[in-house]
Amino acid sequence: IDAQNSLIQSDLSCANGLQSGSLSGDPRLNADFSLSSGSPAVNTGDNALIPVGVSTDYIGQPRIQGGTVDMGAMESSLLPEVSISLATVQVAEGGGTTLTFTRSGGVGSALVVPMGIVPGMGVTTADYALSGGAISGQSGNVTVTIAAGSASVDVQVTVGDDTLKEGDEVLTFTLAGGADHTVAGNGTAQLTLV
Repeated sequence: IDAQNSLIQSDLSCANGLQSGSLSGDPRLNADFSLSSGSPAVNTGDNALIPVGVSTDYIGQPRIQGGTVDMGAMESSLLPEVSISLATVQVAEGGGTTLTFTRSGGVGSALVVPMGIVPGMGVTTADYALSGGAISGQSGNVTVTIAAGSASVDVQVTVGDDTLKEGDEVLTFTLAGGADHTVAGNGTAQLTLV
């Protein structure tokens, strides 16, 4: 048995032949067999395998939504939901923390998430450094990229240690929605530099 770009609920051992592009696991189907939020089949198909001239799915929706075709007969109109792991956290000077950005749904393609970084009064980019997670900048409007094949990405925040006597300072990270994702759950993280 060959399995190409299929979602097999148990495991792939039943396919003793070709297993190209297949996944295993719970497909998370709704009662009408459409894909529910969090289904691993969302955006994990192969656009190159759509027959020429096919532009809609089984029920007439556009065949590609969110950049990559879904596995299955019906295209999900659900967009991936993105959130940040921490709502509020205190970080001492000289210390650090990790922000985890998580998406729901399929992981077949990279997801670029716009984010605003707003330093509070007295905070400059000399007070902190951001690394990892394919983050595009240190302040203002930046992006974080969750790579294809990954449901999350970590961004490390390192707080500088200076000799100035100063009160607590606040750094705010706010996710923005886009045409290919929504912000759900916790979309804002506030770091207090102590």
